[in-house]
Amino acid sequence: MIAAPFKRSKIFVNRGIQGSMALRFGMYWVVYHICLWHGAFMYFVLRSRLSQLTGGEDSMMSIGELYGKFMVEYLPITVTALLLLPVVIYEMVRQTHRIAGPLVRFSNAMQEMQDGKVIQPVKLREGDMLTDFESLFNEFVEFHQAKVKTAGEKNAAPTAAEFERQPVASNAD
Repeated sequence: MIAAPFKRSKIFVNRGIQGSMALRFGMYWVVYHICLWHGAFMYFVLRSRLSQLTGGEDSMMSIGELYGKFMVEYLPITVTALLLLPVVIYEMVRQTHRIAGPLVRFSNAMQEMQDGKVIQPVKLREGDMLTDFESLFNEFVEFHQAKVKTAGEKNAAPTAAEFERQPVASNAD
């Protein structure tokens, strides 16, 4: 199926999917950097104590003094990580749009079908995910519209059991 020729006008289209993923990713990022920071500090303390035991430093520094020295030496890493966080979250939201965008389109098409409108097959953009579902969904749309048409002629309601579905090939291979 050919991808739709239009570009995305919005990046954030579904608060439930994209918002929760951005929040969760942000929390993982914070926990990761807290663990990284403390792991690096423990390494810094160990290196300092070993240096003191071998006579590399004159005086024994307290943990507070070591932490102050550590913060001065490693602050650029933290600043860089904080500056990159918005870029990483923006890119993550942009990538989740590849899933959320198609879900919004399928949802809108189903709502139109519920309202009794005749819809065109859904065509996803190049790079969107859920292309397997796109084929299956469009087959169902054709089936549903044919059943609605014959139901109007025969006054019979369509049933999903009458729909023969072909197995969908997976792109996971």
